[in-house]
Amino acid sequence: MTERYELINREEGHYPTSSMCRWAGVSRSGYYSWRDRPESITRAKRKELSEVFSPDAFVEGEDDQGCGGDRGDGSGIEGDVLEGLEVLDQGVGPLGGSPH
Repeated sequence: MTERYELINREEGHYPTSSMCRWAGVSRSGYYSWRDRPESITRAKRKELSEVFSPDAFVEGEDDQGCGGDRGDGSGIEGDVLEGLEVLDQGVGPLGGSPH
């Protein structure tokens, strides 16, 4: 429904709202209720984040740090997994303590 309401909202002023609601198969009261309700917290946060981070901010290969990034030694995420397995084989628990 949201996609239909968003389309009607974008075209409001170009075509009669009642006609667009009929074409989209939604009620006018439902559309006006959607249009006039306050913005959800999730939507506001997504909007804020989209203003901070551009869509190409996470292009693979540009950042050599973080999860699975290239550490410069060619090991990548495979090295991280192998290091984790070695720790398990040694029987070392979290923070160097006993695993149990």
